[in-house]
Amino acid sequence: MDEIKTMKANVKMNRAGCLRAVVGAALASALLVPACTNETNFAYFNVKVDIDPTTVDDELRRKIDSCSFFVSQDDNDYENLPCTLTKVPYSLGVVDFSTSASRGTLVFTVKMLDLNRQPLAAGSSPPVAIVPNTTTQTAVVAVAVVPKEDAGAPPADGGNADAGAVGDASTDGL
Repeated sequence: MDEIKTMKANVKMNRAGCLRAVVGAALASALLVPACTNETNFAYFNVKVDIDPTTVDDELRRKIDSCSFFVSQDDNDYENLPCTLTKVPYSLGVVDFSTSASRGTLVFTVKMLDLNRQPLAAGSSPPVAIVPNTTTQTAVVAVAVVPKEDAGAPPADGGNADAGAVGDASTDGL
């Protein structure tokens, strides 16, 4: 998120630098004024990130070790959110994001993993339109991820609970 703050700070510095160039140019020559008309306009987004308590109970939530915030399908554009094992709140707060793109849509996604890097929860925002010079509010609600073995696949033992059992523990040794 430091990059986002830096980007916003650079926008302010670019505007101030442009103003100085215009003032200096007005004194020396009016030829420099058109150089500042191609100023970059940013679209800003405030993305509220929450965990759905109806699908992620306290036990599962305490297993979350890392949280990543992704933008659209670009896995290179992400931020690590402050998630500490056993201390992840249901509301992670608001992520500020900005882009210099002037059109299109963005989808914001959050992925939450356990210590073994297995997914525990995930969620995405609906597509959000990019509108330069505005701040758009959106939200991501992470829901529990169904483990692969629970997603309708047959159990590893083929559905036979006794498969591989050597004996009944209550009768062994009698």
